[in-house]
Amino acid sequence: MSPLVFLGEIALLATFVSALHATRERLGLAPLYMIFGLFEAFLFVAGKGWEDRAVAVLFGDLVATVSAQMFLPLMMVTVVMVYVLEGTQEARRLIVASFFLYLAHGAIDWIVWFHGTNPPPGYTDLTGAPILDFNTRQRLASFAAVLADFLSIVVVYQFVRNRIPKVPLVVPIWLALIAAMVTDAFTFAGVNGTLVGRDGIRLFEKVQCGAAAGIPAALYIQWQLSRPGVRAGSFLQRSALEIVDLRRQIEEAQQQLQAQRQAYRFIRETFSRYVSPQVVESLVADPDKVELGGELREVTILFADIRGYSTLAERLPPADVIGMLNTYFEEVGQCILDAGGMINEIAGDGILAVFGAPLPAPDHADQALRSAQAMLRAVDALNTRWEGDGTLARFREVGWDRLGVRIGVHTGDVVVGNVGTRDRVKYAVIGDTVNTASRVEGLNKVLGTPLLCTAATAERLTESVPLTDQGSHKVKGRAERVQVYTLSE
Repeated sequence: MSPLVFLGEIALLATFVSALHATRERLGLAPLYMIFGLFEAFLFVAGKGWEDRAVAVLFGDLVATVSAQMFLPLMMVTVVMVYVLEGTQEARRLIVASFFLYLAHGAIDWIVWFHGTNPPPGYTDLTGAPILDFNTRQRLASFAAVLADFLSIVVVYQFVRNRIPKVPLVVPIWLALIAAMVTDAFTFAGVNGTLVGRDGIRLFEKVQCGAAAGIPAALYIQWQLSRPGVRAGSFLQRSALEIVDLRRQIEEAQQQLQAQRQAYRFIRETFSRYVSPQVVESLVADPDKVELGGELREVTILFADIRGYSTLAERLPPADVIGMLNTYFEEVGQCILDAGGMINEIAGDGILAVFGAPLPAPDHADQALRSAQAMLRAVDALNTRWEGDGTLARFREVGWDRLGVRIGVHTGDVVVGNVGTRDRVKYAVIGDTVNTASRVEGLNKVLGTPLLCTAATAERLTESVPLTDQGSHKVKGRAERVQVYTLSE
């Protein structure tokens, strides 16, 4: 056989390995791992027998062995391809996979040897047949050699790449392949307790076979790294010992854990004061439920403020105003949380609540109306309590008869998500729906009602709530008139 045929076979198989890797976006890496397993199996099959399968290579009487100088460089090409294009972590997975592959192959090899040397009556005992030889020490030596090959090819490749970054990619891959095959020879012989002579190293043969496997793989890797959108620097600029640097792996895991803790802390700090504890725990358990970048969603908005608050704030001492507001917000805020809403903002005496965010709720309109009714009952209960302890008497002295609220409810689409700067972020709801709910709340002053909801909210109610039509009205900021309803007596 012509030496060029043998070297061409290696180059063709290396090209096939590259083609399998190119299918990873559709098929994943499974086909690549499968061909790697076949190379490993035939590495043993081709090396069994009294005479190793030998072929000629270039330059005189040089002879290569099919087992070591065809299948071994192809296995190493697969390793370096995974390391360069898929990253250090995936290369570690391939090393672990090869360990289990060797265990499985060794077990099956032993089973075949056992049955071949323990035939049933009347059949030939195949003890000593070349294809059935099984040597535990050689098996361990081979595994140790291949493991050393994995590490040496990655370390040598990365070392050369780091020291000579401008050299064509084929050079570090080729040198790494030669180093790995030489390492294989010394490791295998060392575990077996034998010396490596000239015939064991076969350096010139390895140079040729390494080039045959390395050139197609290097061209493919270079093409992959030059594709648009590929960050070649992240693949190429690594520590030479990163493949065995477990400390770096631990640091990366700690960084990921820290990032998760920060995300959980952000969720707790952002929502714990404004939603029920059950909602907070749900968000912490699955942070993806919150679209932190902004999301269009249908919600129901509730606006509420205190009737006559300006008069009270002007005439009452600030400490008394703050005490009254704290008590009021404690009562009505709990009504919002109990109904499944989120207190998005408190400004002065006003409160903005959202139903249907941060977690989606199909009955957000019902939640909002239930909350509004509960708020009105809470205000009545608060007035009764203040009447008994003399608080309302002090309020009447400054011209404020009793606590009263005006509530506006509207349903529609908003954008929910984080807004702000890098140092100060707020979860907000933005859109015309918010403005309309505010205007509807103001209509209560004109119509003399404590609560108004729009037709959009009424149409989405799934529960039967008695409502009275209050007609359509012009509100600031909207061209269309708004149909509103109040609770029936």
